[in-house]
Amino acid sequence: MLLRSPRKFKNYLINPKQQLRYSLYFVASGLALTGIMITLIFLKLREVSDTITKSGALDLASQAKLNDLIFDVTWISLVAFGVFCLIIVAYSIIITHRIAGPQVAILAYISELRKGNLEAKRTLRKYDELHPIMDALQEFAGQLKSEGKTPSSNG
Repeated sequence: MLLRSPRKFKNYLINPKQQLRYSLYFVASGLALTGIMITLIFLKLREVSDTITKSGALDLASQAKLNDLIFDVTWISLVAFGVFCLIIVAYSIIITHRIAGPQVAILAYISELRKGNLEAKRTLRKYDELHPIMDALQEFAGQLKSEGKTPSSNG
């Protein structure tokens, strides 16, 4: 039985510039949506507090308790947002890894084909994206091989 060594985080960053850029897009979108949500929740809770305070139905201790509850809800929302950001960054790096990895493999395969090595074989992982592109390249290399051509002899 073959044991797989655990992946290191740096192995997921095949193309850090591209992958982190997309992660930033996801986080910025999440930040905007969560910020709007937290702001709306805070404003509504403040409105509830002001309504109750204006009605005079609460003593100072009850008002302080209400303010503490508003603070707690706001704090919980901010912590949830932080966890949300971490999950989004991790998820986006994993997703972009499934695109950046095949890009590297496809470019290496094209490089081999340019050198005239029509015997070169490259495979993508099961869950990688871009399988149709790799399949088309391999089919093209097979056609060139069966015709006895090399990519360098065509130009």
